Amino acid sequence: MTLVSEPSPYGCCPLCGKGEAGNEHLWLWCMAVALAWQRIRPQDAPSDIHGAILQPGDHTPLLAAFLHQVAFRYSVALGRTPLDTQEAARLINQGIVRNVLEGEEDTQQPWDLDLPAEGSAWERSHQECSACLPSPPPWRAVHGSAIPHNTRSRPRIGGDLRRLPVAPAATSAETLLAHLRCNTANGSWLMAGPGWFPSPRVSAEGHNARWSPHFCGTCEKHCLALITTNELATNEEVVVPSAPFPDTDRAQWPLEVTFDGGARTLDGDQKVAGAGATLWRHRHDGGPPDLVASCVIAIPGCDNAQLAEATGCRAGLGLLIPEDPSYRAARIAGDNLAVVRYGRGTGRFRNLRLCAQMDLGLAPLTARGWQLHWIAIRRRLNKAADRLATLGVFWAARLRALGDMTTRTWVVRHQEVAHDTPQNFPTAGCATLDPEEVRNAADELEVSAARMRRATLRAN
Repeated sequence: MTLVSEPSPYGCCPLCGKGEAGNEHLWLWCMAVALAWQRIRPQDAPSDIHGAILQPGDHTPLLAAFLHQVAFRYSVALGRTPLDTQEAARLINQGIVRNVLEGEEDTQQPWDLDLPAEGSAWERSHQECSACLPSPPPWRAVHGSAIPHNTRSRPRIGGDLRRLPVAPAATSAETLLAHLRCNTANGSWLMAGPGWFPSPRVSAEGHNARWSPHFCGTCEKHCLALITTNELATNEEVVVPSAPFPDTDRAQWPLEVTFDGGARTLDGDQKVAGAGATLWRHRHDGGPPDLVASCVIAIPGCDNAQLAEATGCRAGLGLLIPEDPSYRAARIAGDNLAVVRYGRGTGRFRNLRLCAQMDLGLAPLTARGWQLHWIAIRRRLNKAADRLATLGVFWAARLRALGDMTTRTWVVRHQEVAHDTPQNFPTAGCATLDPEEVRNAADELEVSAARMRRATLRAN
């Protein structure tokens, strides 16, 4: 029998990363499902899922629970980075417990659940321990809040929009915010329930707290203490330099694309459009992401801001094509809700020009098996792409003034040798499209444009 070893261009199986994400593959070809069944099946049960379903017997109650877990794990993993075969098999079998099958613990089961060691999760400490926790901190000393998102302004989103851990009151340095316990030193994050709070963001810069791990011989648990390193203001986000559990956000989406576009009237009565896009690569060591590529687009023959947004998105998607990460997954962030909905498959355009721009960007990535996660953000969290789009608008205005209506694109790969600035580019101060240079250039152009508008109004 020949096993399918390549992922399908129409979407690979989320459990093994091979073949196609379909029913036939799941029950006949999926290596993760086959491995999980081999580990858990009774000796007299058929060795394949197909035979076990068609031949009812003593194994049928276990098979029903097994199929339920396969369907559950498939649904959870669909649309995310595919699991490897060993991990998927472990997760499938980990969810099958005896009390699901019989309603209570039964030691007379005809099968033996010989599974790998089950995972563990950290839990919030609420009981005193004379050795590690004489006085537990209040659970409200740290909790989740959306307030930090209301005030911050950044070149990129920096992760999914979610609640962030904050201190609800001003806190001094070296204050214990939370204490966690776990049976192992590498448990997963807190399970949902009383005392839960979001995992602190890991960053090499701007951190204000730390995790202090230790093992307590009295309560025989691994412990984690979240301790402040600086003074915290009220509702200030808690950030740590490192964590003993993986940053799932960075692991799921190793690459991130941001895009923006717009149309404005700068000289005379003619409106022109511009767009910009950036590509970032996340680092798993908690450091700031690396800017991989930047793109500026001038569209002198367009006066439609929505088309400029779609063009910027297409350009951003195009930045992913030369990339070849270990698994092809990326987050796409933009401040235009219509474009994000179209990319996600939850909205459509009536204008066929917009559809064409989006499809030209999506088709190559779909054929290559990329997993894209779309997120709509506010403009203040999209500053890098917004400034590039501003340069594109000014570039388009200069081209139109010279009678050139051709769309121009400038792409800079920041790891490569910088090339000369394109002809008629509005400024010579950002030859490498470095974010700081782009910010200064965009600010100077805006100030110059405002000065010209005031002069025109005084003249009239």
